[in-house]
Amino acid sequence: MPRDFKFTLGDRLQANLYGILENLITARWRREKIEILHAANARLDLIRYQTRLCREFKLLDDRRFEHVSLLINEVGKTLGGWIRERAAKSS
Repeated sequence: MPRDFKFTLGDRLQANLYGILENLITARWRREKIEILHAANARLDLIRYQTRLCREFKLLDDRRFEHVSLLINEVGKTLGGWIRERAAKSS
């Protein structure tokens, strides 16, 4: 990543990725998961926007953006399924 973006967008993107990882690991071991899963979902949304910014700033070419988007969507589907499962159990 170019120096202009490395310490702003790059650091924020990396922090959000680590944040999702922490949320998912924490949720795995907590009895009350739904709040943590919603926090992870919010971070995932931030990552979606940050990767779009990377594409707009020409930091990602179309091929890489497409690959990253597919991975983000897979995480989103899995996370959404986990949230729906927990919501159904709490109802």
